[in-house]
This record gives sequence, structure tokens and C-alpha cells, in this order.
Amino acid sequence: MTSSSPIFVVIICLIASLTAYIIQKIAKPSPTTTSRNATIDGMRGLLALGVFIHHSNLWNQFLTDGLWEKSRSNIYNQFGNIRVAMFFMITSFLFISKLLRDKEGVFNFQYFLISRIYRLMPMYYFSLALIVILILFVTKWQLNTSIFEQLQSIAYWGTFAAFKHPLINNYPLTNLCTGALWTMAYEWLFYFSMPLIALFIFKKTKPVYILMAVVFILLFLRFHTFVVYYVYEFIGGGLIAFLIHKTNLKINLNTKLKEITGSILLIGCLLLFLRYDNARNIKCIFLLTVVFGLVATGTSLFGLFNIKQLHFIGKMSYSIYLLHSVMLFAIFYYGVGFEQSKTLSSTSFCIIIFCLTPILMTISYLTYRFIEKPFMDKSKARAK
Repeated sequence: MTSSSPIFVVIICLIASLTAYIIQKIAKPSPTTTSRNATIDGMRGLLALGVFIHHSNLWNQFLTDGLWEKSRSNIYNQFGNIRVAMFFMITSFLFISKLLRDKEGVFNFQYFLISRIYRLMPMYYFSLALIVILILFVTKWQLNTSIFEQLQSIAYWGTFAAFKHPLINNYPLTNLCTGALWTMAYEWLFYFSMPLIALFIFKKTKPVYILMAVVFILLFLRFHTFVVYYVYEFIGGGLIAFLIHKTNLKINLNTKLKEITGSILLIGCLLLFLRYDNARNIKCIFLLTVVFGLVATGTSLFGLFNIKQLHFIGKMSYSIYLLHSVMLFAIFYYGVGFEQSKTLSSTSFCIIIFCLTPILMTISYLTYRFIEKPFMDKSKARAK
């Protein structure tokens, strides 16, 4: 077995689902109300596992040839592209849908920004602290830069890498620890674009909000490497929100015929998508937008996205997203050792990832329960 094998993916998903089931039985988390986007919640859980699986495959390559680059497997490379695109589309879809459902026609950017701070910053800063501490351990607590440069690099990461994502303590393998944190910069680019989106929908918004949005976007374009195709992915999610809201397209896919038809079409789009070696083209983004539209309108991929354990994993997906790279680095640097890891057989590597999976799920639940959720509750209380 290798980390590029489909069996590798299936086993990790099964282990993660079993772990989620056991956590639910032991912790007995409070039941949640049925979501209006249940299939999206299930897909989010699968996407979170996909990030972990994708980076595990990249780690296997890194340990083999010493290079951290895109996967040599076209399927795995596109697997990484899919999860980035879908997360961006989910963000755009959910928040633009909220704007479209707002009957008062007023966008309170101040409250929106504060709610995002409550939701994202505590867990992000916790994971960033772990990354900084881990790198300081690896570099034996010796400053490889001036104190000013060290604080500056941490400060840049503290802004969700919206302007720069430099090396921490000049450690060349910083990106192995930070993993997918770079995507958060585009999330915040979308958040600060919300006043402009609200202006388009409501035809009015406060001038100060427009000014804040424009200033942030200009700073982002000035200091950040801008990839326009990521913006297209946000646009794709927003178009689906508009389409569903304006045409009442969201239908209840309870009948077998509708579910089978939608699921077959979804799989067909993904297979066409995998013909390309890179998602940075309009055809791929269009196919992924169709896939997302099918899921947003209720297609569950033959019931896969309705599995309760995937919904539970979806709830703690943010913790998984932030912690998996730190844990992968720690296990191969300290648990096994870099030099010893390079001699691992493919089977041994897979077994290590299988053993890491329930640990990642458990720790992610704990951080969700004791870091994410308390601040989410505070945000809701403040709103009331």
C-alpha cells in the first residue's frame, strides 16, 4: 500500500468516522438543530479529511526526495485543488446567502467583522502559538534572526498571512508546519469585500465600510501574491447563492431518482475535472461550480454527505485544518525522526498516518469544544 492508493484514502476516512462515532458516544455533545445546508456540512467534513490526506501524501514525497512540491499524482494534485476551491465556495455561498435572506436590507460590517474575529482568531492564534513553539524547539531556542525580524514574521502570520507569509526564525521548513494557513488570507480578502458585495445587493452601505474594504484590498494586492483563480472560486459560490435565492432552485432531493441523477452528474463533473493537471483554468472552475451547486441544492452523493459522522467532523473541520500540519511535522520530526522517516517503507508510512488519524480527530474535537465553541457562543450572546 502507498499513500497514493485509493485504499489509503478509504481507510483514513473509515478510521476518522469511527473515531468521530466513539467521541460522540463518550462526550455526548449537545444535539444541534437540522442545518438548512446539511449536504454542505457533510461535504465540509470530507474536505477536512481531504486536506489531511493530501498533505500526508506530500509528506511521503518530501521524505522520499526532500522536495515539498505539488503531488506527482495528478489525482492527488487535483484532490488538493478541489478542497481549496470547495472551501472558498462554501464561504462565499453561506455569507452571500445570508445577505440575500436579510429582509432589512442593511449590512452591519462592524458586527460581521467582530463575529469573524470571535470565530476564527482564537483557534488560529492557538495553532500559530504551537507552530512558533515547535519551530523554536527545532531550532534549539536560538534566534536565527534579530528579535525585530522574529516578531515581524510572527506579526505577519498573526494577520492570517494576508500580506506576507515569511519564514519563522528563518527556519527553511516553516511551510511544512504552517500547511494550509496561507488560504486564510483569501478568506479575509473575501470578508473585507463583503461591504462591496452588500452594496451590489442592497444598493447602499455605509461609506466608512466601503473605505475599509478598498484599503484592505489595495494592501492585499500590494503585498500579497494574488491568484485571480481563487477569486473566481468565491464568485462561483456566490453565483450558486444568487441562483438558488432568485429562482428558488433549492429542491428537496428525497426521491431516489433525483438523488441518483444528481449524484451521477456530480461524479461525471469530477471525472472531467480530473482530466486536467491544474485547476487554474475557467473550465475546471466551471465544473467545480456545477459540483458545488449540486451539493448546495441537496445532492448527497448517494447519501455520503448525509452521514452523521461526517457532519460531526465538519463541525471541527477548522481545528483539523489548522492542526494537521503541526501534528504531521511533530510526528515525523520527533516521533520517528527525519532521518529514520526517510527509510520508511510505503506500508510503514501509511500505518503511521493511520495511527495519527484518531489522535488528530480527538485533539481537534477538544480544541473545538474548549476553544472554538466558547467563543462562538460569546459571539452569539453578543449578537443577542
